[in-house]
Amino acid sequence: MKTTISIFVSILLVLLVKNNKSLEIFKCNNTCIKTDTHPEYYVVDPKVRHLNSSFFNSGNILVVIARGGKLSNLNTGTFSKLNGLRRLYLDGNEIKYINYGSLNNLFMQHLDLGLNQIVDVETEALSKLINLQSLYLHGNKLTTFEFSWFTANNVKSPLKVIYLNNNNIQTLQRNTFYIFPNITHIYLQFNQIGYIGDNTFNSNDKLEVIDLSFNHLSNISPFIFQNTPAVGKFLIAFNSISYINRDLFRTTHIKSVSLHPNLWICSCYHDFIKAQVNTTYYHHYKYPYLKTNYHEGKDITMCYYELKCNEFKQKETDFFSEKYFNHFMDKIKNIYQEVLSESTQLCDSETVCQKYHVCRNGICWNLYQKFHYNVKNGIFFWKQ
Repeated sequence: MKTTISIFVSILLVLLVKNNKSLEIFKCNNTCIKTDTHPEYYVVDPKVRHLNSSFFNSGNILVVIARGGKLSNLNTGTFSKLNGLRRLYLDGNEIKYINYGSLNNLFMQHLDLGLNQIVDVETEALSKLINLQSLYLHGNKLTTFEFSWFTANNVKSPLKVIYLNNNNIQTLQRNTFYIFPNITHIYLQFNQIGYIGDNTFNSNDKLEVIDLSFNHLSNISPFIFQNTPAVGKFLIAFNSISYINRDLFRTTHIKSVSLHPNLWICSCYHDFIKAQVNTTYYHHYKYPYLKTNYHEGKDITMCYYELKCNEFKQKETDFFSEKYFNHFMDKIKNIYQEVLSESTQLCDSETVCQKYHVCRNGICWNLYQKFHYNVKNGIFFWKQ
């Protein structure tokens, strides 16, 4: 009876994949050619609500694509047969929790869990992904990011790139990124981060980009970097920062910084700029999909309040209750909405979004429908 059911399920899945017209797969050499036979890729129909190990009868599958559907949970052992799995796309579903055991002992390099409804990741749920290099968790409902998701014993992770943008993260605790010695890109923009603990970026000596723009930072400790000799880009625009302790730059060479707009005290701002001679500053912020540059004299004043910087530090609490701060925050909120409306479609339900889009955190996100694989170098990429 079990064998009959298994055969029936397999036949049903083949029919679902064949009828899935929302995804096209291309193999690329000198040119890209669409292929209808792709044993290395397993495409799950968006109508499927529950995955289990009976879906996958071949250990030779390299890529599983189950995106833009109604998956609500990951069962233990679902992918256990896929010893060769390298990339797993689960974005745009309705997953709320990542439990320990659901992603164990897999050798994949790329995991996309973005645009779900994830509120929590269980301790060590990602600890068995010993080859993971890129992780997408953007567009979820996370309020924190914990290294315990990856290890309980400070075992290092090979992760290089992580997307945590567009969540509800409020703090970054001490040593958050310590177990990622190979990390190069950390994307944390569009969260609610108001506090970064000392040594948050500890021994991350390959850092190229940290994006903390569009958060709630009013101050940054000079000790957030530990044993991190250099950082390529440090993006902190669209916060409410009034001054930065120069010591932040004394132990770590930050090559470029986006400073504006923020709620700078003018004397603090000018003193800070004069003190840093080996750093490039961005005095405007260019959002990747935005047509407009916001710069000094056009939309937001470069700095506020003519207190001396030392005087400001003594009166900081009073300052943040005054009209300057409130005016600035109102301006930031307006520009934030303008950024979203120019770069994306806003939504309150799926019905508002266009085809092949999902509504997450009030934004319509595009799920690219053309999957390309370069047979020469093994690079995968999506296109609209």
